[in-house]
Amino acid sequence: MIAASVPVKVARVGWGLPYFHAEMEMKNKFVNHARNVWERAVYYLPREDQFWFKYAYMEELIGEYVKARGVFARWMEWGPGEKAWMAYLRFEERMGEPVRAKQVLYGYLEARYGPEARATGARTRPLAEMAWSFAQRLGA
Repeated sequence: MIAASVPVKVARVGWGLPYFHAEMEMKNKFVNHARNVWERAVYYLPREDQFWFKYAYMEELIGEYVKARGVFARWMEWGPGEKAWMAYLRFEERMGEPVRAKQVLYGYLEARYGPEARATGARTRPLAEMAWSFAQRLGA
């Protein structure tokens, strides 16, 4: 048993090891193994956007669109940056889901500018301009 006053040395593993492990599993077509690695990676390092991007990409690549949508939804709960929201918007556009794309767009605007953003039409940043033009294309 380790005494309470003795510090325990823990080896810190960077993001590279799980990333390359999952890549190797994907290249060898072990989808469930790769999925397990991505799940652990996003659980232990949820602020690393690259894991979320690759996880959602893998699910989309193998045709598991519902799972990819679930990955994006879980990611948005962490309040990621603008690139993540736009990736989610583009995913919904590729899937041909304009209603869901609008919901994602409004979720982004509310997360970024507050609940009143939908009513006031916040247009203060270039990405918000792009999001609004995206909404116009969808017929919002």
